[in-house]
Amino acid sequence: MKKSLAIVLCALLLVSLGSSLAFAQEDAPVYVVLGDSIARGEQGTKDQETESYAAIVAKENGYDLRNHAVNGYNSKQLKSQLKKKKVQDDIRAADIISLSIGANDFLTNINIGTIILKASQGDYSMVDDTIEKLTVNFDSIITKLCELNSDALILMQTLYNPMYNEQREMFGVAVQKLNAMFTQYLEEHPGAYVLVETGKALEGEQAYIHTDGIHPNVAGHAKIAEVILEEIALQTTQPDTAQTTESDTETPIPQTGGDSTAVLWAFLASAALAACSILLKKRKISA
Repeated sequence: MKKSLAIVLCALLLVSLGSSLAFAQEDAPVYVVLGDSIARGEQGTKDQETESYAAIVAKENGYDLRNHAVNGYNSKQLKSQLKKKKVQDDIRAADIISLSIGANDFLTNINIGTIILKASQGDYSMVDDTIEKLTVNFDSIITKLCELNSDALILMQTLYNPMYNEQREMFGVAVQKLNAMFTQYLEEHPGAYVLVETGKALEGEQAYIHTDGIHPNVAGHAKIAEVILEEIALQTTQPDTAQTTESDTETPIPQTGGDSTAVLWAFLASAALAACSILLKKRKISA
């Protein structure tokens, strides 16, 4: 009878601990990632669950990561994705939203050959036309995000030039034009998002580029994560001049300290198991 009671008490202890842990996980700040293969992290890493910048940021700050990025997505496809209920639900729950989009409006463009040919001759008219169309989709994307969640911190990543060959200068001009659009949009829509200079962080560093010549490698993802974490910390500790108006008040972005929380719960779980083991042994001896 006593042994059975001990088993029941141990079971209740473990259930209680598990419930507390589940509550702690549910209470973690939600980090939503949207966009293309750079945001997805499958290209250029061996394990996106640990090596992608999204995973690194989430682990470092103890966030609940919800990554909806899709390989190959352009702005039109992301705009369409925002109509999906699951995506909308996660955006509504988000504390932070990371956005990487725009590169595939060029790279997967059916006219990419002509765009490159003309640009190589100094004619960037097709680049400008592509950015003009992208801007329309981008406006719809940002408007929808703000409509679904006006309180989340939106982090818009600038693009980098991955080329280290005879096309570097040409691609550099296109990247500059695209990043200029992101900057201009923010100037015209103050507070819409915070611009994260991932482009500058990776610029001129071929060591950050995967062997495919396009995507960031493991070191590149680590660098992007570093820049995002710095921006999150900045937005948390200083008055928000980029994403609020004068009439707005700052909403601190929660950081739970993922590693320390995990260690604490691991310690409590081990302690609970040890206590149950000792209790059962004592009951066995006295039986």
